[in-house]
Amino acid sequence: MLSWIASLTCLFLPPSGWEMAQPKAPSTDIQIGFFATASTNFRPSINFAIEKEIESDLKQYIKAVKSIHTEDPKTRYRDLGPLTTKAGEGRLIELTKPSPFGEMKVLQSIIVQDNTAYILTAAVLKEDFARYQAAILETFRSMELVTDLFSPISDLTKQTELKALFDTLGSSHNRATAEALLQKHIRSIPELGSYWKFLVLKEGLAKINQEASL
Repeated sequence: MLSWIASLTCLFLPPSGWEMAQPKAPSTDIQIGFFATASTNFRPSINFAIEKEIESDLKQYIKAVKSIHTEDPKTRYRDLGPLTTKAGEGRLIELTKPSPFGEMKVLQSIIVQDNTAYILTAAVLKEDFARYQAAILETFRSMELVTDLFSPISDLTKQTELKALFDTLGSSHNRATAEALLQKHIRSIPELGSYWKFLVLKEGLAKINQEASL
């Protein structure tokens, strides 16, 4: 069974053209980040984090988040209210804080479901906020929870083809051929975005390597 079948996976569409970067020192919470191209030393960013096994609902979780953020007297906290996403209703909060590059705006979209918090955090200099606000909110609203990575594929033919390919990865093809076929299928579904592609490729390569070691 594929590792992402057993539980919910949160998907989202990063802003077009933003560069993907995995954390250099991965933690159990932060999953991945994306950076915009910028002419300054501060690059606008969005990162995705998960906090598991929490014992609170969304309202209680936001209360705890506020408590943490407001411990810093230099941070201004605003609860911007509900945010409708594809995964359901989340909460949008805004932080304003200093940085070495100038005052910074931080937006967080938080969804809580099944004792897990899914958090998208965007950071951008206050002076650039208006330029990136729409793209950030669009990414936040794209958050959805799925039980597998095949179901978001709207083209049923492509969905069936990708499922069939996963069934044969590492068994009926050599490694190079399997990787090439996987990449080809992923490229044929651009509408699901770079994070979805990253997850499918990660799982596919893990399956290839697992079969190769048997």
